[in-house]
Amino acid sequence: MPGWVERGKAFLRLVARRNALRIKDLTSVLVSISYRRSGVVPTTRLPVNPVNQSRPACQHRNDKSIRSRSCALGALVVLILCASTAGSGVDDPSLVWPARVEPAITSSFGEWRPGHIHAGVDVKTWGRIGVPLQAVADGYVWRVRTSPWGYGKALYLVLADGRTAVYGHMDRFTPELEDLVWERQHSEGQYSVDIRLEEGEFPVKRGEMVGYSGDTGASAPHLHFELRDENNLPLNPLLDGLRVNDSFPPVIRFLLVRPVGSASRVNGGVWVHRFGVRARGGREYELRGRPEVEGSVGISVAAYDCMDGVWNRF
Repeated sequence: MPGWVERGKAFLRLVARRNALRIKDLTSVLVSISYRRSGVVPTTRLPVNPVNQSRPACQHRNDKSIRSRSCALGALVVLILCASTAGSGVDDPSLVWPARVEPAITSSFGEWRPGHIHAGVDVKTWGRIGVPLQAVADGYVWRVRTSPWGYGKALYLVLADGRTAVYGHMDRFTPELEDLVWERQHSEGQYSVDIRLEEGEFPVKRGEMVGYSGDTGASAPHLHFELRDENNLPLNPLLDGLRVNDSFPPVIRFLLVRPVGSASRVNGGVWVHRFGVRARGGREYELRGRPEVEGSVGISVAAYDCMDGVWNRF
């Protein structure tokens, strides 16, 4: 059993890193399912760290529960352990915030978009075009692109540690890079260009200005920011150096229990069952209904998260 738990924890930490689960600094998720032919299902609780949940956008809203059929059955316990914040925004010196504005995001890493997964975070520019953008760490400009769609005007920095920082939807680059882009556009006779640069041509220091935010290739002003590893695979910036103020825990809305395999059943059937939850305070949720399971089942948690200073739900 301990080996299974450790493997499960390692897998879920990887999922949290690659898919940006907004349950901050996830330490473990342990799903334990047992059932027996007699006895009473105990109250199921989902503990999370207590914080002030007074903000209206983050208040829990109970969903209508789907009552289970009458049955004699056992226990379902889901334990989610998580920290209550994603950092203070001032104590981590590894990366500086990419825009010279109050740190906040409007979209998180790993969100589903039509046809793809959001590979970065959308940095809030508070409705403005022309916010100065800065290098998050020492490095050099590796690539600049211009396009009427997609990332619009985009800048790629290779950082000293080998990671790549991507700035999308920019309004303009620094004057030197703007001149370089204009010359390439003029020589090729088109707006869309993709310029690769060598190390040492355009070095940058942490905090040095690299351009200005905009809305090129986008519908509203913001900065699309990405971090990629040495193999060009996306990283969650909020788990790899960037910090925002976040004192709100995730809000759990309901659970789905799904049979896995032809011999599996949930409440006697082969379909997915939804179970509502009832908030019991800052730390606990109570499961509504009594799931009766046979064989292997999958469990999904529907939840959303909020951050300080913005009304977005993540």
